[in-house]
Amino acid sequence: MKGKFQRNTLYTAVLTTSLVCGVENVLADNNYGIEEVVVTAQKRSQNLQDIGIAVTAFSGDDIRDLGLGNPKDLAAQTPGMDIKTSVGNQNPIITIRGVGLNDVNANNNPSAAVHVDEVYLSSAAYLGFQLFDIERVEVLKGPQGTLYGRNTTAGAVNFIAAKPTDAFAAGVTTTLANYETFETEGYISGPLNENVRGRIAVSYKQSDGHIENVGTVGFAGLSGDPAVPGIPDIGSDHVGGMDVFSWRTTLEADLSDTVSLTLGLHGSRDKSENAIYKWNGSFSGALTDLNYSDTQITDDVYTVAATRNPKVDADAFGGYLRMEADLPFASFVSLTGYESLDRTMEEEDGSPMRFFDQDYSDDIWSASQEFRLTNSSDNGLTWVAGLYFGKEKLDIAKEALTTDDFLTHPFTEFTQEGESLGVFGQLEIPVTDTIKVTAGLRYTDEEKTYDGGSVDLKNFGFDPLEASNRLVPGRTTTIDTQKWADEDISGKLAIDYTPNNDWLFYGSISKGFKSGGFDGSTIVNVKDQTGVRPADPIFGVNPLFQPFESETVLSYEAGFKSTLLDNTLQLNGAVFFYDYQDMQVEANVATDIGNNSIRTNAGKSEIKGLELELWWRPLVGLDIKAGVALLDTEITQWEGADSQLFEGNQAPDAPEQAFNAMLRYELPLNNGMILAPSLDMNYADAVFKTVGNEPFAKADAYFLANARLTLNAADETWHTALWVKNLADREYVANVRVFEAGAAEQLVYGMPRTFGITFSYNWL
Repeated sequence: MKGKFQRNTLYTAVLTTSLVCGVENVLADNNYGIEEVVVTAQKRSQNLQDIGIAVTAFSGDDIRDLGLGNPKDLAAQTPGMDIKTSVGNQNPIITIRGVGLNDVNANNNPSAAVHVDEVYLSSAAYLGFQLFDIERVEVLKGPQGTLYGRNTTAGAVNFIAAKPTDAFAAGVTTTLANYETFETEGYISGPLNENVRGRIAVSYKQSDGHIENVGTVGFAGLSGDPAVPGIPDIGSDHVGGMDVFSWRTTLEADLSDTVSLTLGLHGSRDKSENAIYKWNGSFSGALTDLNYSDTQITDDVYTVAATRNPKVDADAFGGYLRMEADLPFASFVSLTGYESLDRTMEEEDGSPMRFFDQDYSDDIWSASQEFRLTNSSDNGLTWVAGLYFGKEKLDIAKEALTTDDFLTHPFTEFTQEGESLGVFGQLEIPVTDTIKVTAGLRYTDEEKTYDGGSVDLKNFGFDPLEASNRLVPGRTTTIDTQKWADEDISGKLAIDYTPNNDWLFYGSISKGFKSGGFDGSTIVNVKDQTGVRPADPIFGVNPLFQPFESETVLSYEAGFKSTLLDNTLQLNGAVFFYDYQDMQVEANVATDIGNNSIRTNAGKSEIKGLELELWWRPLVGLDIKAGVALLDTEITQWEGADSQLFEGNQAPDAPEQAFNAMLRYELPLNNGMILAPSLDMNYADAVFKTVGNEPFAKADAYFLANARLTLNAADETWHTALWVKNLADREYVANVRVFEAGAAEQLVYGMPRTFGITFSYNWL
């Protein structure tokens, strides 16, 4: 592994150096330089090339030109980033540089902090929103604790919505595509009076599913237990389609020359269908007895045999109130945020019998308050100081429909509450004209409480002689209110060296912290290494209920940013090493109802990697962007039982090699219009989807390409585009769930080829 990583690093460096040197001899002076990209990664507006942080940024035009529709689409064009959905199309899991919490449950915080208009989103359940009317997206890599609210061991992803304009503007965009896809979005923006501006944006997306569910062919009326009602025949239908309506409104008011107020509200209604798993491997229990395998239905990866078409019914609402005041010595910001989600959803195991279907119910809300002072003096001294407080509550219920295979029918219900307090600050000191030192600290205090448990609802087909090995039927395995708490001091020390206007070199040491919590899955009983559980004085069993602990990442990073060839080439790079303590993971352990996934901690892990990003404009109208990421991850110590199963394994969702590129050329026509063909592509190496690194849980490498042909009006009032995604119609695995160790897994495949036409019109 190390040799391979070192060779790849050397090859990449040699290739990049040759490219820059070769091109420099060709290009002459020009006036088509790359425009400045302004980001607010450090809580103030700065040129992306002037900050010593690895950041990938997307403008609103980038989002349009790449056809990005939701947050998970960002990963294809972001080196070092992986995003997958964990429950059908829901609960995206973000992994940056191998750091991410692989958890299907809504009650745990992501390792990558996601902010929408600076408001922190505390659960992966919030992350299924659509990208529309977006000004830009910023992906910050590595710990960012000294400037952001919570939980940034992986990094931070900032979504900034378009703001009200000083003059009237409006626009509408409509898309028609295969799978009966219809999408439309629009906005209206402008002044309401001399001091108040407003903006309203809406989006609606609808499609039929790309997955064919042939239903319970050959199994209708059967059951794994004579006492259980037979399986209904649902017939054949398509599933996996979208039905999402979203809206956003923003008001800005100038209360005085020095004080402004912004109110933002947003919401959505999602009545989509969830994707269905595709079985791969053999079955156990009743299906084995019946000689069933998925190949009896079809080998097509988008055709399944399932007992139902899983639905989603979700209503989301949120908003923020931001006040900014210019004080004599600093700028003061008060940011109040609120998010809520009321959702029910179904998960289908993909088999024609009821092995492990699940129903979820999530009623969650979170509120936050942040106060921040920012000062930038004439002598270059800059500081930021802030106070953050967050509170959340989650009422969650989950029922596992296992009536055709297991002797249990688990139902889990709990309430979890959490509070977070953070005090943070960062200081930038110009030592000389070319050297700047940055230092930051953060104090975090987190608390969570859990009250609930699991009960076996099954009252038939139960063998009383096996009672000691399972949940007690009709009796709740209740956990009295449990409390988890932790506090931490993290920070950052960095140095920037800017020898001239074209180069920035930086190095940093930073520590990131992410809070622990409670497992949100079914509370079952764990066997010890001999296969027998030690006795519990009440139930005769030990309930699986141990909170997982906080994780920390100590990051060492060095990088550079360059603007070369008369501002026609930007080349940025970084190398990093992570000392990863108590990595939060989802691991399969032996329980009384078979293997069960729990949230736990790996002892120690190491991650090292290299990233390069290039933006080159060699000719007028021609843009070439590319990125490469190389990763080497290893769990070096596993505390507790089964260390031999995990030590030496790779981190999940961390491909060793990944590559992305985009080419776009604007060709002026005689009538003033512009024809712009573009091609974007991405490659991801084979990657394990579980920390156990089971061979059957490894997704194969894949290469995807998308094409687009856009025609823009001369006055930029309209444009139309023909596009194709997954141009070669590749079949690739997006996620894997281990069902039976060594026997079978369930796969979710990425979208097949899609194509359509998009038309936009703007009143400017």
